[in-house]
Amino acid sequence: MWTWPLVRYFGDVAIQGLAAVLKTLVDIAQNSWNIWQFRLHWADGSWPLTTDRIFYPQRINLTYQTYGLPNLLVAAPIAALFGELTALNVLVVLGFVGGAVAMYALLLAYGVDD
Repeated sequence: MWTWPLVRYFGDVAIQGLAAVLKTLVDIAQNSWNIWQFRLHWADGSWPLTTDRIFYPQRINLTYQTYGLPNLLVAAPIAALFGELTALNVLVVLGFVGGAVAMYALLLAYGVDD
């Protein structure tokens, strides 16, 4: 798929798929900001659903922000060590692998071999 060029630049570029063809960033900027924001709150021990980093000094509510908490819990330590783009790429690759494993388990549950 897109894995060979990505391996060489894993921390420098994000997997874009169709976005690369359409020349748009789609949700890459928002997702990398979510990882960055959550990582900072995780390191501070503060509540991640409010922030003053957008309209400083006012705090705004991020309750309806598109956080994916399971993804962010996986991405926060990776982002702390390697950066947000690396964490975002790890999430995308884990999504592909997780989807393949889930499909294999589904096929086994319905008795489909070979």
